[in-house]
Amino acid sequence: MRLSVRLALVFSLFGIGIAGGFQYRHVTVLRQESYARAENMAQVTLSAVSVLVSAQAQGGRFKDLGRNLQMMVRQSGIAGILVLDAKGKILLKRIDDLKFVGRKPHPGLRIGETTDGVYDVETEADLGPLGRGTVLVGFHTSALEERLRAIEARAVQSGVTAFLAITLAGWFI
Repeated sequence: MRLSVRLALVFSLFGIGIAGGFQYRHVTVLRQESYARAENMAQVTLSAVSVLVSAQAQGGRFKDLGRNLQMMVRQSGIAGILVLDAKGKILLKRIDDLKFVGRKPHPGLRIGETTDGVYDVETEADLGPLGRGTVLVGFHTSALEERLRAIEARAVQSGVTAFLAITLAGWFI
C-alpha cells in the first residue's frame, strides 16, 4: 500500500526537522569545543611568552628579547606580540603582517566575538628594572573559522541528503 503524496511530504518535513536539529546541535557543540580548545592553547602560549619576556627583561636583554619574539611570531603563526610598560607605552611590538601595524588589541573579547580575525589575550609580566608591564599576544582565527565553516557546509549537505532520502523513502512506502 502506497502512502499519499501529502503524507510522504509530512514524513519528509518531520525528518528534515529532526535531522536539521541534530546537525545544528552537532555544529554548535563542535564550535564551542573548538573555541574552548583554541582559548586554552592561547593561554598556554601566553604563559610561555610571558615567562620568556620576564626572564629576558630582568636580565636587561631587550635586544635579544625583540629578536626572540620576532622569531616566535614568524615560526609559530602568532599574529603579534606586544610588550607594554606600566604606563601603557609600547616597549616591543612584533607582528607577522603589515596590515596589523595600526591595529588596536581587544584582549577582553572571546574568540567567537572577534571581528578582525585576531584573538587577543593579555597578562602581567615582571619587566625587571622597568617594573610591572603587560604582555599581549594575538592569534589568527581565520584558519579555525574556515574549518568551522567547512564543517557547517558539510552538515547542511548531509541535512539535504537526509531530506531527500526520507522523501524518497516516504514516497516508495
